[in-house]
Amino acid sequence: MAVRTLCLSSCEFSQAGVALTQLPSVLTQLVLLWLPITEIEHTKRVCRRFRKLASNESLWALLFRRDFPGRWMSSDILASFQYRHRYQIERNWEKSRYLPHIIPTGSSWSLGGEIVMDDQRIVCELKGSALGIWNLQSAVFEQTFEGSPGNHIEYVINEGNLLISYDDTGLGGRVKVWNKTTGQKLWQNFCYPKLILDDGHLISAIGEGPIPNNSQIVFWDKWTGLQKRMIPAPNINSLTLMLEGPHLIFGNLEGVIKIYDKSLVTLVRELPAVPSSPVTCFIVSKEELIAGYDNGIILVWNRQNGQLIKTLNEGLLNVSALTLQQNRLFATYASAVVCWDLPTEQALFKIEGVSGAWIDGDLLFVSKAESGAIEMRRCVNGALIRSLPGDPDVYSFVMHTNPERVFTRSKNGLMRIWNKRTGSLLQQFFNVDYGSVKEDRLLLVSEGKVEVRDFAAMIKV
Repeated sequence: MAVRTLCLSSCEFSQAGVALTQLPSVLTQLVLLWLPITEIEHTKRVCRRFRKLASNESLWALLFRRDFPGRWMSSDILASFQYRHRYQIERNWEKSRYLPHIIPTGSSWSLGGEIVMDDQRIVCELKGSALGIWNLQSAVFEQTFEGSPGNHIEYVINEGNLLISYDDTGLGGRVKVWNKTTGQKLWQNFCYPKLILDDGHLISAIGEGPIPNNSQIVFWDKWTGLQKRMIPAPNINSLTLMLEGPHLIFGNLEGVIKIYDKSLVTLVRELPAVPSSPVTCFIVSKEELIAGYDNGIILVWNRQNGQLIKTLNEGLLNVSALTLQQNRLFATYASAVVCWDLPTEQALFKIEGVSGAWIDGDLLFVSKAESGAIEMRRCVNGALIRSLPGDPDVYSFVMHTNPERVFTRSKNGLMRIWNKRTGSLLQQFFNVDYGSVKEDRLLLVSEGKVEVRDFAAMIKV
């Protein structure tokens, strides 16, 4: 039955001669699902039956999924409450209404605001590479930790009552561990950039100088810094260090990949340097280990027996990242992105002139080097959906996505927020050194401060 016009102030009839108020509840609910939320609210004035139908929690659950696809909905909270809360948040985002917090850090380093400890506390980098824990509710630094003047803190790990930081010393890096309650520094040591937490251990690679000729992988007690275990790892590419179940896996600059039992500290398997090129990245699936190399070759190994299964070569250089999606492998090279079909070993599509890529579900975002634009494409075939314009010769990249928005940032400090469905520009911010998104908070790092925009605040205008 087709209903051309729906008048909800009275019981008008459709072309079929059936009163809308006399339709079965199931059909009436289907009609309501075609209406915008404001009209659904109006239907409550029609009669008691419509008020009951429009207040049904199952209807609001369907409306939530309709209007906020991809958003998580709790089964313990009324769907109508969750819908209204989410609706208010989206209106706050659209109209740039927010609860503002300005954190005076005195530093414009990248860490500022990137680590949210809980709903109220944020870790910020201060002058001299010190750290501070800012309480958003009291608007004060409730705890500060000593810094290393001249050094830059690359990242922080929030681990229970421990705060773990890695700072760049110029000739390598250093890990520092603090007690968050007392502010006391527990221990520190020099190491390479990758830090991994595993039960009571902090795992990293160490060596002499920036070139890891005699490097080793060490297991420190995370509370005391005492060395518990050690694995020889000459010429390691420390960024490839990975913990996978009971195994510790890493590649080196000679193209060799080694798999160790982390508990017994014994070598389980060594994958030889077939391409004789530095290992740049790898990913692990249930049955395979897929490795990328600096010379552009990708090798697929059987994890169980170490047998080389496939070799993928598109004639490009420097595999910088690999992403596996079912039977499709997305490889980011120095100037292109290639999607491989693993069963057939065929390249499904290639996008050239690319300086970076980001995968979000069934969407592929690629950064175009020449135009500065970010293209939204389909993962299944690489088809272009739309292009988000940028500035020529200015590298732009996707820093975050959610079901409604795409967040991009350019090297010239321009940060933009786009409508994910339409590609329209929603907001932009200038002179942003770094930015991050934590659920419904936008954190902008600029010279001397971190600005926290809380769009979840129920602001009445």
